[in-house]
Amino acid sequence: IQSEIDKYQKYVEDASKKSEKIKVEIDEFKEKQTNVTETEAYRAIVSEIEAIKQEQQNIQESIAATVLMIDEQINDLYAKKSKFDERLIIIESNKHSEQRIKELRTKEDNLLDEKEEYA
Repeated sequence: IQSEIDKYQKYVEDASKKSEKIKVEIDEFKEKQTNVTETEAYRAIVSEIEAIKQEQQNIQESIAATVLMIDEQINDLYAKKSKFDERLIIIESNKHSEQRIKELRTKEDNLLDEKEEYA
């Protein structure tokens, strides 16, 4: 039985040594590993992402400003169109008035001619 115990104890010791060796290898591996967030490449990518985000924000602000400017121009054009429409109505009214004045002058001339005939 003692030999069996010694045999198993030897297995346990061997397993413990292997386990310890593996732990050392893992620790060495961990030391060799670099934290990705500490690398220059990672920082460059993060910086590029931030630059892209800033550019995107600048583009959105530019679009908003352009839309606002276009909206103001449209409103100005509607105001100008309204003034032109008002002027057009006045011009049409004046044309109609001039035509009516011509008609009345012609009628007046005809009536004056008739008056002279009767006089």
